[in-house]
Amino acid sequence: MNTSEAINEVATALAKAQAEIQNPAKDSENPHFKSRYADLSSGLNAVRPSLAANGIAIIQSTGMEGDIMTLETRLVHTSGQWVGSIYPVCRFPTKQQEAGSALTYARRYALFALVGIAGEDDDGNEASKTETPALRQNAPRQVSPAPIANSAPAISEKDIANYKVVFTAALVSVDSMVSLGEFWDEQKANMKKLGVTTQSHELYKWALAEFLATKANLEQDEKSAA
Repeated sequence: MNTSEAINEVATALAKAQAEIQNPAKDSENPHFKSRYADLSSGLNAVRPSLAANGIAIIQSTGMEGDIMTLETRLVHTSGQWVGSIYPVCRFPTKQQEAGSALTYARRYALFALVGIAGEDDDGNEASKTETPALRQNAPRQVSPAPIANSAPAISEKDIANYKVVFTAALVSVDSMVSLGEFWDEQKANMKKLGVTTQSHELYKWALAEFLATKANLEQDEKSAA
């Protein structure tokens, strides 16, 4: 977390606001994990009144670190003090629709974490517990949705694109061979829930290629550090 030099006033104001804020209504559905969640607009509607009443404004802006779009979220107090975080969104080049989806996802997760509210069912949180990423410059490049083989379960291109956004966001947090193995086990389970039950499925082959690319990067990093 990033902060101004002093945070006593913004921390006091945020504590008062949090005492008033209720978790937003879970009014949207995640078809991948069959869970419900609060979307960005519901979250903003839940937190803005109490934050504003206590002199806190929400500022979210994008930037670039190399070819990775980042999102900076700040809670700024009228005193000038602030607390904030930086969240990696996606790697460019990518389709504008995918970038927009990733940005909305990032805005929701970053805001909810910073304010201290929950916006998902417990089952959804468990299924997607690796979705909060930390910036990694050598993360694999995100690619466009691949076509589905005729023999594979029917999954829409929208579902594939959404899954790839989540997958890529989670993968950039992997920083060791151990965490990579855990990540891959979780993703295989997630793909199975989505309907990918064979290794010949195009989505599985895409995910495996991303996994192997990251594995090669980590191995090279370990050799360089030795």
